[in-house]
Amino acid sequence: MIFNLQLITYVIGLSFLSGTCHAQGQAGLPTGGSDNTTNDRNSNGKLESTNLKVHLPSLTKIAVDIDNPKSDISGPVVFTQSFKFDESSGILNEWAQKEIWWKVYVPTAKEGELDDEKDLRFVMNCIIQGSSDSDTDQHTFKLFAQEPYLHPLEGDTWQSIINEANMGCPTGECVHKDGCEDLPMPRWDQMYLQEHIPALEDESGDGDGNEKEWYKKLSGR
Repeated sequence: MIFNLQLITYVIGLSFLSGTCHAQGQAGLPTGGSDNTTNDRNSNGKLESTNLKVHLPSLTKIAVDIDNPKSDISGPVVFTQSFKFDESSGILNEWAQKEIWWKVYVPTAKEGELDDEKDLRFVMNCIIQGSSDSDTDQHTFKLFAQEPYLHPLEGDTWQSIINEANMGCPTGECVHKDGCEDLPMPRWDQMYLQEHIPALEDESGDGDGNEKEWYKKLSGR
């Protein structure tokens, strides 16, 4: 629950554990395999693993290795991150994290022809994380470059985003040669998620929220 890139004093027993990630398809997106949700627990009722599905919009990429652009995952796609928890740990609310990067491109870029030299606007330093203290081992949310940045899907709620699984990008950099004054940097952390008062569409588990016109160009393609 803690983005370790910010000085946030909300402390929980936290473990930095190895995870696996991949991209998979969904309806209307490139096809791929499906995930099996086992919901396995240890003798204390603690989840043994968790699986996070992030709906990544077009004209953005997830970088799991910032030094290897060939490994970037381009939207629109469902990006999946899995974590395994320490079965020997007595901490029931154990958080596992992974550092990733989110690349956001200019709305005028051509999908499938993204040029980092010409089109890349922001490189955001992000944390994706999940908790072992949850009723389910699978969470799904949609990622946006405007507030409130995350929208719950498939039965998740804003409370599960706060308490069970989420993503935050507390720091980032404008890398475009012409600057970024026309588009605000999509920057948020755990404290933002906790303090945000969700609108009805944020809580529904299905809505996209009210998008700004510039982001409609970005996410609606």
